[in-house]
Amino acid sequence: MELFFGSTLSAVNTMLIAGIAFFIALQYYGRGRIEGWGRRLLILVSAGLLVCILAAIRDDYALSVAAASTGGETGLFTADSFQSLSASLAGLAIAAVSFSALIIRKDKYSKAAFFMVSGIFVFKLLLVEASRIVMGG
Repeated sequence: MELFFGSTLSAVNTMLIAGIAFFIALQYYGRGRIEGWGRRLLILVSAGLLVCILAAIRDDYALSVAAASTGGETGLFTADSFQSLSASLAGLAIAAVSFSALIIRKDKYSKAAFFMVSGIFVFKLLLVEASRIVMGG
């Protein structure tokens, strides 16, 4: 529990993750009667970006980026670690899918984009949080 609620930043991040999971579940169960998937995609991407920013701050990722160019102390994950590279590529995929939904302005596509982004977000979440548990960070 200390890992997820040990500091205010960790607790806020954990609560945001739970909120996003609840939001995704609500959208999944109401998917047959929901319209306006573009707005839901925007909410998901915005909340997911906030979670990623807070996680980077929580895990001292800025130290890792600075250490990659100048040396010195790193955060929980180094800038060239599997976690860092995978999460960066997943973030790029989220951005690409979200941007494509701006161009392809059909609700059916936005719905598919919402669930693609949801899956990618869950992958990033499991990767980073499981790594934190294993590494004891």
